[in-house]
Amino acid sequence: MIRTLKHLWQTQRLVLIAFILALCVTSFFAIRFTASTIYWADPAHRDVHIEGWMTPGYVARSYRVPRETVAEALALKPYERGIPLAELSTQRGMSLDQLRDIIIAIVIDTRAAQDGQSR
Repeated sequence: MIRTLKHLWQTQRLVLIAFILALCVTSFFAIRFTASTIYWADPAHRDVHIEGWMTPGYVARSYRVPRETVAEALALKPYERGIPLAELSTQRGMSLDQLRDIIIAIVIDTRAAQDGQSR
């Protein structure tokens, strides 16, 4: 194995570097995918109480509604999608509870629409 790697390093250095780089990138995304799958498969992360540190995307994933639906209902600009809800409520001049009520209403409406389509 070492001998083969030495030979490849001497004869096909760029190919070997490209292969190792591709292997690293693939491994990174495979680990990230696996960690995300394990995290969101845990029932403790579903329908969690909405807190100020959460982003709209996190809430959408936790409540299993499309991110776009939450973003549209909150009229989020693209740069606001990663902002925590506490900061977003402050920017909009409302309390976190008011923002939480809006999000819960979105979730209820979206789930009702999804249930209606599945029948």
